[in-house]
Amino acid sequence: MASLKLGKTTAEQVLKRLNSYSQQNPLQRAMKEFGKIIKSSFILKYYDDLALRQSIEKMLSHIELMNRFAKAVFFSNNQEFQVATKEEQEKIIQCRLLLQNAIVLWNYMYLSEMLTKVQSQEELEEIMAVIKNSTAVVWHHVNMMGEYDFTKLLNNNNLRFDIDKIRAWKYKNVA
Repeated sequence: MASLKLGKTTAEQVLKRLNSYSQQNPLQRAMKEFGKIIKSSFILKYYDDLALRQSIEKMLSHIELMNRFAKAVFFSNNQEFQVATKEEQEKIIQCRLLLQNAIVLWNYMYLSEMLTKVQSQEELEEIMAVIKNSTAVVWHHVNMMGEYDFTKLLNNNNLRFDIDKIRAWKYKNVA
């Protein structure tokens, strides 16, 4: 450990050395026991600290939500790649990320548009509370298997969102 701290050896060299020893090597046993101390310390802290538990639960829920979102976008072929090359797989992943980002952007634009239409301070505070305690990673309003025709939208110059109004909006007292 001192060699690692002093930079005399690398972690890779230490791990190679430890792997070459037998399982009953005193250094390996000591490292396992030290790992148990760290793990036990964290478990006790986790048990005692409500804020830590809530923070970890929130992160785990967000990760699970992102995984479900990715599966919802990449629903075909049981989420299995039907292409062989790494380059083709990376293209598919990038397309999935583009779709996910487009959905999240639309959600943020929708929320922003809602904020521009607020008439009272109470309504503003209610919407802000919902935004603070939720996420824009929702997709249930999107027909994933639908076909979309944007030609009417482009031909009419009739955009769904008033971008200038959204840009001009500032969080302030409405009343």
